[in-house]
Amino acid sequence: KTSSSALEVQDDGSVDEVTVDGSSGSDALDAAAVSACYKWSFIPAKNGMGQAISCYVYKPITFRMR
Repeated sequence: KTSSSALEVQDDGSVDEVTVDGSSGSDALDAAAVSACYKWSFIPAKNGMGQAISCYVYKPITFRMR
């Protein structure tokens, strides 16, 4: 199953807001994806002058059974 999430990444690389952009079909898996996304950090995006800026990132999350 795959869930797709939209993340708002702040200029310090932290994740500020997460929304499910494409559901996996399971509320529990979608909630797990959102929870995991808040734990991530990124190298911030930069504008044309080299300043760190906030941006949106769209990320698919694939669930696999082990």
